Amino acid sequence: MNNLAFKIKKARVSKGFSQEDISKKLNMSQSAYAKIENGITKLDIERLLDIVKILELDIQDLLNIEESKTVNYKKAKYGPAFVENFNIGIKEAYEQTISHLKDEIKFLRELLKKNDNR
Repeated sequence: MNNLAFKIKKARVSKGFSQEDISKKLNMSQSAYAKIENGITKLDIERLLDIVKILELDIQDLLNIEESKTVNYKKAKYGPAFVENFNIGIKEAYEQTISHLKDEIKFLRELLKKNDNR
């Protein structure tokens, strides 16, 4: 079980919710939600935000985000600004979201290609 999954489970138990309670609010099966808590299913940012809202958690605490690390921007002399010391938790969440969006783009391109062939 990863650290994020452990924190979600701990918060759920401390608030007195069952896995069934949370899974219903997320509109998913209890077994699918259990996979989240066991670290089997990786969360995309939208699902994580839904869980944070239901459990009334602070996402920064959940991901161990330190503000100083998420807003430490440096302006390059000839180019865009970049983030230095980007926190691993938020970086992982963004990478998962980017990966998910890439999959969606690929799927949509395939649909467009099928429509063009008709």
